[in-house]
Amino acid sequence: MEKPPKVTQDAKSWEAGYKAGHAGEPTDTPPPGIDPLAWISGVIEGQADRQAGKVRPVVRKPPE
Repeated sequence: MEKPPKVTQDAKSWEAGYKAGHAGEPTDTPPPGIDPLAWISGVIEGQADRQAGKVRPVVRKPPE
């Protein structure tokens, strides 16, 4: 049985999005030079952690 295709995200773009989302910064559009899909994924996770009252961990990796 074949494995389904794997989607990878740019870790730096995801981290930038996570930081923006967790900080509550405006997130209408990603900054130039950033992978938009990875960035918005990080924004969503950062916003969710902020709303849940979670403190940003020292090391945070994008989902694989």
